[in-house]
Amino acid sequence: YQRRVRGLLLRIKPMSSFFFLFLVISTVSCDWRQLIFDQEPTSPPGRYYHCSNFSPLQPELLYIFAGVEYQNPQTFAVNDVWRVNVSQSPNFVWQRVNVSGDIPPPRGYHSCSVGSDGLWYIFGGKTEPAPGTFQITYYNDLWSFDFATSTWKNIFPSDTPSTPRKRFWASSTSTPTGQIILFGGYGIDPRYPGMGVMNDLWVYDLNQTIWFQVYANNTPGSPPPRQGHTASLSEDAQNVIVFGGEQLLGGLNDIWLYSLAFRTWKQLQSGQAPAGRSGHSAALLNGLYYIFAGSYITNGQELYYNDLWYYNFVSSAWVQVEASTDQPDESQPWKRKAASATILSSNSKSFYLFGGYGLYQGLKNDFWQYNLLEESSKIVL
Repeated sequence: YQRRVRGLLLRIKPMSSFFFLFLVISTVSCDWRQLIFDQEPTSPPGRYYHCSNFSPLQPELLYIFAGVEYQNPQTFAVNDVWRVNVSQSPNFVWQRVNVSGDIPPPRGYHSCSVGSDGLWYIFGGKTEPAPGTFQITYYNDLWSFDFATSTWKNIFPSDTPSTPRKRFWASSTSTPTGQIILFGGYGIDPRYPGMGVMNDLWVYDLNQTIWFQVYANNTPGSPPPRQGHTASLSEDAQNVIVFGGEQLLGGLNDIWLYSLAFRTWKQLQSGQAPAGRSGHSAALLNGLYYIFAGSYITNGQELYYNDLWYYNFVSSAWVQVEASTDQPDESQPWKRKAASATILSSNSKSFYLFGGYGLYQGLKNDFWQYNLLEESSKIVL
């Protein structure tokens, strides 16, 4: 069904001494589909601040790792791995993966991406306060997970020299040329003076197995420091797209491109943009950059969203596909933050959403698919 009119184009065509006026209406046909309902006991326990990616070996298998769960009276981090086969419609069943090797400690707020070598790379994050204490462990370790053998490997332990400082709620993405790009997050590391939101940019080179810093913190020309943002590789694999995040309070709604070839940042024009937010989900579908949900803190109150937008790089404009709703609606996911969204492949027209923290509902483990069914244009006289 038609969910949104993308734009109107007014044309005037002369014929003899008459002028004909017509509209070209471009539409996007799309929908949400709930694959597994919330609080399903066979699904992973409800969580947020986790991460998810598809396996390059079996592209129909979606994996999630770690995150933060809740058991009265407190939250705690976990380190479990789960997977689901998205091709087994309608009988979707999550399976906990039996892993081996040197297993990462529990964590949330970490970043993850699949490298060009087919391994899953996990960086940083933090734990929740230990029971009865305020003790939190922060990480800057780097791990790889082999989808074929379900084996973990610790590449760099925490506190390894010449690595990014300990941080959480950063964002990363990978390139076909063997690099993992890490940007921003909240840094807290005794090896460096001060702490807070950052805008440094690091690259992990898979071929040389080294980290190197491209931009130090607070380098002029970089996006403002942030945490809780998203980073995605552009469709042509030439740029990294960064959107949103926060600086402790409020929310950002700017969109930036980082050129992999020239190592330069550029802020994109956006016109009317989504409200500032952090903890949102992002996915690139058919050349359009979609963002969903997230939250914004203002005047001691946290506002939650479940609106859906996309950014069109050709027209340099945002388009709202769905507005936030005031009541839970079975036709789209409820307001939430810190869920995960994952595309099936680079030419996919679907993304998959799992979990997050739902407004008034707490931690969720529902599973959704968003489908971009078709794009079409029609002429109206």
